[in-house]
Amino acid sequence: MKTSIVWSIFCGISLVVLSVGCSSVTSHEYTQGIIQSSRIFQRAEQASPSPASQTVVKVCCFSESRERYAGESHTLWLVYLPLFCTASSWERSNWLLWGSDKGGYKPAGLDMAEAIGNELDESGLFKQVYGPATEGQAEWLVEGDIRNLTLRTYPHLLGCSVFFAPLIGGIGLPLGQWNIEQQVHLRIVSSKTHQVAWEQTFTTQARGLIAAYYGRYPLQFGYPYDQAMRPVVNELIMQLKKVCSEAR
Repeated sequence: MKTSIVWSIFCGISLVVLSVGCSSVTSHEYTQGIIQSSRIFQRAEQASPSPASQTVVKVCCFSESRERYAGESHTLWLVYLPLFCTASSWERSNWLLWGSDKGGYKPAGLDMAEAIGNELDESGLFKQVYGPATEGQAEWLVEGDIRNLTLRTYPHLLGCSVFFAPLIGGIGLPLGQWNIEQQVHLRIVSSKTHQVAWEQTFTTQARGLIAAYYGRYPLQFGYPYDQAMRPVVNELIMQLKKVCSEAR
């Protein structure tokens, strides 16, 4: 009798933990663009007249010089050795294209360009902002290249604890750490002369804990936009305003 009660409690807890700890990022969000779906809409107030407010900008689809469809590398087998539970790692350079839905995910180059285009449009600083899919004449082009976008996880599991990971996470304990490394090269190009007015390579990182209810693990909560992209967008807007002012 006692055994059946204990088993029922164990099964009930496991069911609750698994349902709560599952990824909250759906295939629909990935298809729409995980970078865009993680961005908070921010409509700025109408800006005062300036050279930028008379300028039309177009954000082109970003290229991806990063190695795509690269094989994953990991040392997860170390979790079974008592002395190496914190030395295991899992490198996923294609974490935006994982599982059986790879074909349905929006390419990172298009996703990132559309997100930046929306940011420029919502800033209210420019007369018109065209995205990658919009045709139109623009004075300045924003071009980009994604050189790195890698997710690394460092699970802190030891021996048989691998099999009890859902229960460990269910009581609030972290299961490890995660880290995202991103490198994007941006440049502002004149559509008339094709000369580069400004260019810069941005290297950003985001990190946190792997946990069921906190830690912002990307495969659960989505792309860490504020840490990985917000600094890039802020600098781009500042440089665009400067370029527009100098051109007038």
